[in-house]
Amino acid sequence: MATTARAILGNLPTGVMVLTSRGASGKAYGATVNSFASVTLDPPTLLISLVSTSRTRQAVSESGAFVLNILSADQIEIAKAFAGSESDHTRRFETATWQDVEEGAVLSSAVASFRCRTLHSIRVATHRLYVGEVVDAAWGDAAPGEPLVSYRRSLFVPSERADWSIGQ
Repeated sequence: MATTARAILGNLPTGVMVLTSRGASGKAYGATVNSFASVTLDPPTLLISLVSTSRTRQAVSESGAFVLNILSADQIEIAKAFAGSESDHTRRFETATWQDVEEGAVLSSAVASFRCRTLHSIRVATHRLYVGEVVDAAWGDAAPGEPLVSYRRSLFVPSERADWSIGQ
């Protein structure tokens, strides 16, 4: 059943983001994520999921805060750099220009970013879920650019848009 569930979930397109946070020492950590959801709009809250063994997850737990950077279509190399198991997180941040903030690091060239303060966390199997209240949201240099998408275990750029929108 787990294999079938994984295959089905892999067929759902999701946005690709880099989540950053600062550990107890103040050092920035980051990971590529696509497990994300909007929880409420008033106040704005987000849900993210991180594998329990990651140093980025540890940093979020220590700091109680994180930044979610939405990647643009031309940022595949950044997604790859933060997706690996590179032991030196400093090298990951050499892939682009970042602005240090209290919650983590903001990617200047992202489509947008959310700076969040952790409200709740819960362990679920191999992961930890975090609900964060958005304390700042900003468009990046790539706004309103095309987002990077994960679909069938590959990264791609949506090339066609529907000719209708929700609410029509």
